[in-house]
Amino acid sequence: MPGNALQMMEVTPYDQQKHATDVTTGTPAPTRRTKIAAFTTAVVNIYGIAIASMLLHLRLKGNDEGIEKNPGANPDVMTPLVWVFATLTLLNCAFALVVFFLHCHRREMRCLSLVGIGFTLSPLILIVALTVAGGFNCVRGAPMVGNGGFAYGGFCICDTRALLTAGGTPTFAAQGVTPAHLKVAFVGDTDSEEVEKLYELIRNEGNVTAVVLNGDLDYKQEHQEWRKRFERILGATPYFTTAGNHDTWTWTDYQAQTKQHYTLSNTTQCSGTIGVREVCTHQGLGLLLSGAGSGCGGLQPSHTPFFHETLQSFEDHDVIWRICLFHKPQRNMQVGTKKDAVGWDKYEACLKHGAMVFTSHEHLYGRTHQLSEIGADFVNVTKRVPKGSSASNPIEVGSGKTFVVLNGMGGKSIRRFDADLASNPWWAATWGDKGDKARSLIAQDVANFKDGADPTYGVFFCEYHVQGNPRLARCYMKDVLGRLVDEFYVRSTN
Repeated sequence: MPGNALQMMEVTPYDQQKHATDVTTGTPAPTRRTKIAAFTTAVVNIYGIAIASMLLHLRLKGNDEGIEKNPGANPDVMTPLVWVFATLTLLNCAFALVVFFLHCHRREMRCLSLVGIGFTLSPLILIVALTVAGGFNCVRGAPMVGNGGFAYGGFCICDTRALLTAGGTPTFAAQGVTPAHLKVAFVGDTDSEEVEKLYELIRNEGNVTAVVLNGDLDYKQEHQEWRKRFERILGATPYFTTAGNHDTWTWTDYQAQTKQHYTLSNTTQCSGTIGVREVCTHQGLGLLLSGAGSGCGGLQPSHTPFFHETLQSFEDHDVIWRICLFHKPQRNMQVGTKKDAVGWDKYEACLKHGAMVFTSHEHLYGRTHQLSEIGADFVNVTKRVPKGSSASNPIEVGSGKTFVVLNGMGGKSIRRFDADLASNPWWAATWGDKGDKARSLIAQDVANFKDGADPTYGVFFCEYHVQGNPRLARCYMKDVLGRLVDEFYVRSTN
């Protein structure tokens, strides 16, 4: 009877599959569950590799071609793709867990192993894609998500809290004339450990009426200490800011500290979103302060109307000295390794309206000759003004005439030149690079520069209304050792 009973028991298809063996190898044949796990794992990993490859392709192609020719260079395009990729990757991980609980039997190690591989490899692909495509280097030491900001690949999504406005009103001087010997200091990429030397240089220079801190303000998000450090040395001297890529995830906090300093310094001539779309006048100077390229202020093209409107207002009010200030440059307007970040239309707007262009971001110094065209394919020098030029050979700024200054020598680091970019004919002066080549290039024409010494951090100054001429300015770059790196004159035809 027991034998007959066994013969009468029905053998299910699952049992047949479970106990089947591969006649070739003698090993158990894969079960249905194992096949499902294998298929899921393959889909997850193929999908992840494909998306990671697409992101990397877009980013590298964008780096070479720039925002205008390829959207992969634009953080406003790349960041949503990354968010979608991250979300779908997490969903894939969840799906792998579902497969595990519904289809994997405890004793089926092959099934468990395949699901485990799919579950772990998918987020690894995400991490590798983001790291290779960008580097998680937007905010040093910051978490990926913090205070409403998201750090990705050198780009930052702006602080999601409500941004603060200046609350004042620009006041334009009669006929645009500034007081005589109006001196302003400009510097960017100010490291918290070295910046006091720069502030002491500014103080010792004498009669500096304002300081522009052009993005990447301290790299530590120590907002209150950042302001107090300035005030300990420079007191109530007004300062103005732009949003840098290392600032944006907590930009509201920097804005709050800036507003406090506006109160201390009695700065009432600024309007708009602080450091993002802000317009200030300072004793007759017209300052356009933009966060273009750094993450705040919306999509890249949305900054362009602000440039045109502000610069047209400066023109309507006969502002003699107009200055465009934004942190990130375009690749051809720097001498290191930075990529296109803001679009050429910003430079073209400043050129059209006769505004000087001051940027930072790359930890080097560079200053161009007089330019009449600025673009991806062509930069036209209309007048050569070498370092040390006198007032008889000034750069002219006016409609269709300008120059560009890059100064990221605020103490964070000193980087090496890109040999090809630094040799472009539009550069009149450069400073940086601790290598022997840099020493040989600059030792011959920088005062007090001794053999064996290295370039160090410095501040760019402009003194407006000099030699009794309200349309003449003397500009110069000086390092913290007192060496005069660059000096030239500027004449405004605005």
